Amino acid sequence: MFKVYIWWFIPFFWWLLIKDVITGKKWFEKRQKKDNTLKEVKPFIPQYIEEELDVSKNEKEGLKDIVKLCSSRKTQNKLLSFIDTNKFIELPWYELNEYAMENKIDLFIHLDWKESVSELHYWIDSIVKSLLEKEIELPNYKLFEANYLINNDWDAFKVYNETIKKHNLQISLLETGGDEYVLVIHFTENLEKVGNAIAMLGYKHRYYK
Repeated sequence: MFKVYIWWFIPFFWWLLIKDVITGKKWFEKRQKKDNTLKEVKPFIPQYIEEELDVSKNEKEGLKDIVKLCSSRKTQNKLLSFIDTNKFIELPWYELNEYAMENKIDLFIHLDWKESVSELHYWIDSIVKSLLEKEIELPNYKLFEANYLINNDWDAFKVYNETIKKHNLQISLLETGGDEYVLVIHFTENLEKVGNAIAMLGYKHRYYK
């Protein structure tokens, strides 16, 4: 009877000895404490990659012609160099004009559709001075009721155009299709050339006779 019990315990003792081999766990193995500390979760910040626009050679030539026809000769080289070296990521005319404004150079006049006549007056006055190197008398913008650029009774662009035409200058507008006005000022004899340059930029040309 005793021998039977011994043979029954032999496999049990053998299993105790090789438990770690069979189960992969040791006797009295220490349990690791759980880390209950709060871990910092970093917010997801989307990365925006600015893609360079594929600006055609024709469009760059149009920009250069605008610079040569609608800005002071003293500042043209700076703008032309920018066109050649800049990697455009926005509308070329807009980015060029932003650069011009940063460097206090007059080029395009860019106005919101609800901009005041006083703003138009300011930019025309500044550009005329840079092109003619002298001041001329401009319309009194305070005479425009409610100061709107265009309404049923008047067109401020036309009024100012008639004034600067007396000094061999005129306004040309780029029809961008947006709720904005984009225009340049140039000498009257360059009207056709400016129209061609605007077409090279991909816009329709509007002007006053």
